[in-house]
Amino acid sequence: MQTLLTHLAERDPSFLDRFASRKHGRTRRFIARARGDLYPGRPDLAELHAVEFVNGWWMGTNYSKRSILEIIKLASEVVGLRLGSDLKVKLGQKCRRSNKRLKTDGARSKKESSA
Repeated sequence: MQTLLTHLAERDPSFLDRFASRKHGRTRRFIARARGDLYPGRPDLAELHAVEFVNGWWMGTNYSKRSILEIIKLASEVVGLRLGSDLKVKLGQKCRRSNKRLKTDGARSKKESSA
């Protein structure tokens, strides 16, 4: 998940702001600019289960596979990829990128060979 979010952020500079503005979990944020915002009221969890994955952006690392899939689905929606066809994910394994390239505005471009 960290690899995917990092890749999307590198390809689309507005991705993280757009992703962060969407509805997240019931009480926790999936990503945040402040580490403490990931686990409100639980600084102990923020200290143990947060990683700065892009300069100035933090993500939680204490998620179930179900939650990870929810986060990946949300990220896919934000950039306009279809989970399962444009983006294939097998939880517990490294992420495989689609051969679709992202434009900086997050829209899909025509299929191109990945480099």
